[in-house]
Amino acid sequence: GEIVPELEQLIQALPDQLLDFAQAEQQLRQGMLKVAQRLLENWAEVADLAVQRPCCPKCGVPMRHKGRAPSSVMSTLGEVEYRRPRWRCQECHEESYPHDAVMCFLEHRVSWTLAKVASRLAAQLASFEEARDTLEEDYDVHLAKETVRDVAEDAGQYVLRQEDELRRRIQALQA
Repeated sequence: GEIVPELEQLIQALPDQLLDFAQAEQQLRQGMLKVAQRLLENWAEVADLAVQRPCCPKCGVPMRHKGRAPSSVMSTLGEVEYRRPRWRCQECHEESYPHDAVMCFLEHRVSWTLAKVASRLAAQLASFEEARDTLEEDYDVHLAKETVRDVAEDAGQYVLRQEDELRRRIQALQA
């Protein structure tokens, strides 16, 4: 509902002169990122939340659904707020949020796509600070330098584990 007026405002705010192309491009890019972030957030509110009933990771008892808990994830489009299903074990009171494994990169509150972009930037640039600054400039995404470092390091470890697993499978097939 509110997306169309935002697009109309974006169009109205464009400069009149073709010579202001660079300014128009920047305005549209920033505005479209904000619209896309809002679309992603709106979609997260209405998307199907169905998951198979999880069992407690500690004691194995099937968990019970306990409503939806507010959360957020930083994406390449900015911060996206959503409500995710909460599951709780009646026996040991352990809680589980199955959607986090899909929406968030490992234990970080960043999306898998943002983790990939941040990791690439960190690998290409001279410092985690430069990677953070580039994310701010190019994506209008604000992360701490330490978060960029942690995500990049964990992404490197994740890739190495996947490669090791692939090597093990190939060796097992050859044996």
